[in-house]
Amino acid sequence: MSSSADYVWDKTVEYSSRWNILIVILMMTMIIIGSIGYFLMLQSVFGKVDFSIFTFLGKCLIIYIFSVLLHEMGHLLMARQLEYPFRIFKAGCMEAYNNTFRNFRLRPFQLLSGGFVMLNFNEVITSREKLNRFFEKDFFYISFGGIFANLFSVLIGILLLFHPITVEIGYLFFFYNFLILLAQFIHPSDFTKFRFIQKNPMQAAGVFSEELVVNKRVNSFLENLFHSYIGDTLSNKAIDPHTLAIIQRVIEYNGKNKQVNSKEIQQFIPWYIANFDSISTMQLRNRIPAERLLYTILECNLVKHTELKNYKISRYANKHPLHSYYLKLKEY
Repeated sequence: MSSSADYVWDKTVEYSSRWNILIVILMMTMIIIGSIGYFLMLQSVFGKVDFSIFTFLGKCLIIYIFSVLLHEMGHLLMARQLEYPFRIFKAGCMEAYNNTFRNFRLRPFQLLSGGFVMLNFNEVITSREKLNRFFEKDFFYISFGGIFANLFSVLIGILLLFHPITVEIGYLFFFYNFLILLAQFIHPSDFTKFRFIQKNPMQAAGVFSEELVVNKRVNSFLENLFHSYIGDTLSNKAIDPHTLAIIQRVIEYNGKNKQVNSKEIQQFIPWYIANFDSISTMQLRNRIPAERLLYTILECNLVKHTELKNYKISRYANKHPLHSYYLKLKEY
């Protein structure tokens, strides 16, 4: 950004990319060590064995899918216990929508695509009291529900190691669930997002901002929460990728509902356009929300198209990464 900029990039909310790289290297090392350990374990238990790479990969795939399912079920069960309905449940190729498993779907081509649970906060977070309860208690249990499930699975895997019939399954079960636990230290993950928001309470709005995308209308409490976040952040002259994402969603939401953008957003847009080049050349995690925000500003006719003629926007900027899932939501 230029030295004369009215806003500054808040680096205090950024997560260290070096830490992410270190964890990835550690996971790759674990995969190599784990694979060697698997063959040594088979030889020590069964002696000489006939090894088939396809059988091995098939077992790994089944254990991986089952481990992801347990992780996501851990989130879902805690959420349901705390009376949070879900919008989307996804674990590999398994999907369910709109707080029901009656329309359970299988998508075989997404076996390795991981998983997530999207909750319906719009029906629950309707007051300051409920917001405080969420961050004082519910957020921890829901975030760590998947981690608890994988910790339990690691223990089950260890127990299965003590019998020749189950030793192979136990080893793979222990190994994959341990890798999932290790991945929780890569941002964004359940553990890192929880720590991040605990350290930066203002970023709480980011947890709920997806409501602006999937709902034609959100409840008045959440609306005020988003406006307060943007107003406070822009008044403090500090922005970050989360701020850009929330502003983009608020502008899009206001456009759908024919509402006027706040004066803070109106003052921010000219500065943002003037400084877009310097923002978009930053790290990838900053460039993606930056391009989406610029695309939304253009789509909502908040600036003249001629002012943006020199900017190159990715053709993927207009597509939310979960758009294909959102099409199945009744509120979308």
